[in-house]
Amino acid sequence: MSDAVNGFLDETDFEKRTPVEFGGPDNVGKEIGGTILSDPRLVTLPDDLNGGEITKLVIDIAVDGGDEFSIWVPPRKGMAQAIAKAVKAAGADGLTKGARLDLKRIEDAAPTKKGQNGMHMFVAKYTPAAPAGTSVDWDA
Repeated sequence: MSDAVNGFLDETDFEKRTPVEFGGPDNVGKEIGGTILSDPRLVTLPDDLNGGEITKLVIDIAVDGGDEFSIWVPPRKGMAQAIAKAVKAAGADGLTKGARLDLKRIEDAAPTKKGQNGMHMFVAKYTPAAPAGTSVDWDA
């Protein structure tokens, strides 16, 4: 990571959680799922590859074992597309605190330009949080 990115992250006041790494060929098949801890936020970072800046969606989750991670979602890529599709399929208006998000990298698309890697492809499942005041039927 560049010094600019590290500096940005060091100066940011949100809680630091381990980022989930989905890049690289060894991460095809990697999955993570858990409860969304807070409303997702947009973070703008320097874009070392193209110059300028890039804005990513950051989703903090707690996995079933209790560990907390941050999923950094780049715009217009396979991960963002899978999450948007899952939210729509769940009939939700967007990602919210208390909901569950499961994400899995399934494959890489064919490269569109010579010398570049193909886009990482994902599937996601989104389960909205139960509305406040919902009771549990323990006999069901």
